Amino acid sequence: MEVAKQPGEVITAKTNARLLSSIPKAADNTLVFFDLHEPSLRHYFEGDVTAMELSAIQLLANALKQANIDNPIVGSADLGMPQQTQQLAELLQADVALVSKSRDFSHTAVLATVGDVEERNVVIYDDMVRSGDSLIKAAKAYKKAGAQAVWAAVSHFAIPDEKVVQKLRKAPLETIFTTNSHPSSQLTAVKRSKFVSVEDIAPTVAKFTRNLVF
Repeated sequence: MEVAKQPGEVITAKTNARLLSSIPKAADNTLVFFDLHEPSLRHYFEGDVTAMELSAIQLLANALKQANIDNPIVGSADLGMPQQTQQLAELLQADVALVSKSRDFSHTAVLATVGDVEERNVVIYDDMVRSGDSLIKAAKAYKKAGAQAVWAAVSHFAIPDEKVVQKLRKAPLETIFTTNSHPSSQLTAVKRSKFVSVEDIAPTVAKFTRNLVF
């Protein structure tokens, strides 16, 4: 939680950043994150702490290219991740479409789609899936706008249980490409499913760590 949405709410991301910043310095304390929901969180840290961020965008782009999706257009799940959506689009040499939504604590509604997706194959990028509701509503919105088919590229598959996989399978989605950044990627329903394709982040982390240490 990186912002206060209601008066009096505690910004827990800031609190956690301060706790991590208070770790006694042994050498150069470096914190490495993976696709933060809000990149500016790196600036919440204090003192002699270096906060760095890795991304799954290249990994997801490689998986999408291997899928040979014809005439793709990269769509957002909402208006909150424009830089990541644009980055994925550039790697796929594709155009960009957007979904505009209204949201409160209990309800999300699609207001409009922006961009021509008629007869196009839409790849929705979202940094994280939990309940799956936002992704499902976005997929339905793109299909309603004339998309030929819809895929999803997700950095963190943070679903609470296997029921979400079944719910997503009923949505107008061909395949969900995601990573093993979250333990839920190891659920039986995920590992045995051809509907969810899980990419390993270990080589990305290992390469970064080698460069950082040596």
